[in-house]
Amino acid sequence: MKYVLRREVLSSTAEKQISEASFREISDARQNLFELLAIEEKYDLLIRNYLGFEQVVYDSSINGLLYTERSWSDFIEHIQAANLAVMNLLAMCRSYVDHTPQHLSAIFPDLPEKKDAFHNERKTVYSEFLGYRVLYEIRNHVQHCGLPVHSFTLGGSWLDTRDACRHNAIPYISVAELAKDNSFNKKILQEIQDMGERIDLRLLIRENMSAFGRIHKCVRALTKDLADDSQRIVSDCLKDFAKNYDSDLIGLSIMALDTEGRVIDRSSLFDDMVKRRRYLEEKNKTLVNVERHFVTGQIET
Repeated sequence: MKYVLRREVLSSTAEKQISEASFREISDARQNLFELLAIEEKYDLLIRNYLGFEQVVYDSSINGLLYTERSWSDFIEHIQAANLAVMNLLAMCRSYVDHTPQHLSAIFPDLPEKKDAFHNERKTVYSEFLGYRVLYEIRNHVQHCGLPVHSFTLGGSWLDTRDACRHNAIPYISVAELAKDNSFNKKILQEIQDMGERIDLRLLIRENMSAFGRIHKCVRALTKDLADDSQRIVSDCLKDFAKNYDSDLIGLSIMALDTEGRVIDRSSLFDDMVKRRRYLEEKNKTLVNVERHFVTGQIET
């Protein structure tokens, strides 16, 4: 067996032979970086779906301001737009929760405690965030019984100064509708019954996103050391090849060859997955206290 780094382009014959141990180390580091990137990509999709929900609500507010003629069918359109956004968000929440421990197991095959730490953080978040608990149960309700948005209001109210009018759109869940689902968690149902007959879904969803921010912060902490080590291994490999063999790294692959020189294992080697993950980490700062923030179009005087 022979292990090499080789540029697979017609204009280059650059090749570096490496040991089997180096081949395993570099290949494992490369795979770890792709697994780490996959986690960040799923978190990014989660954020995008949350943004989609907020945009639907904001769009409905603007429409409520501009168009005063409203039929029953108009309200159904608002409800359905919100239903679509919420269902997409719930699906992505579930994907993140289901996929992340699989990535952690792939990254840490000999450290099951990493996956256990993820599940323990989820349990802690479940107990601390009402929005996370309710959305978790609503996801099951949506899958087996009904839709998440039961009513919708478009309204406006004058500010105390009477110099401007605030317009908003509010999607609601109905406690009575959820109670019709016999499989809905009775303890969670009791919690929201204490909040009234209908509940502003925006608050629950924003609390849910704060909860996922906590969970993802935990994931980043669990993987930081391995991420740093993997980045260093790949970066050092690329820097050495660029310095001593070929400064152009396009087409660089890490390979295992048999005794006759035939390729039996090949993987492209580059650092774009590192750059992409760093970009997503910077773009998607872990969410904190989302339920305490809102966007307004009010002009400050």
